[in-house]
Amino acid sequence: MAQAMQDLIAKDLNINLLNLSDNNIWSLIESFLGYEAFKRLCLDIGQTFEKSTLSPRDKVARMNEMHGYLEAEIYTQVEKLRQTNQNATSNQLNTILQDALKNTFLVYEGAL
Repeated sequence: MAQAMQDLIAKDLNINLLNLSDNNIWSLIESFLGYEAFKRLCLDIGQTFEKSTLSPRDKVARMNEMHGYLEAEIYTQVEKLRQTNQNATSNQLNTILQDALKNTFLVYEGAL
């Protein structure tokens, strides 16, 4: 959450954290889910990645690609949810996180 808050503050240095707008709250949710999903991804594929024959440079590049894909996937799914439901539940957000991870694994499965 700290990283997501840092991103929000970086976008607007004068933001009042005690009086966030709906857009700020949704941005915070997206950012938090992105970081959380990436951390889970790293835990899930860490050993596989270490054993990979990719060069260290390629490993970092691949992880950056996967992180970018995850962020885009989460953004898209959160925006869809936001259009239909202004009060997302934790189950809905967890589903978004799990779906984004699943899609990322499907896309990058052969690239590891």
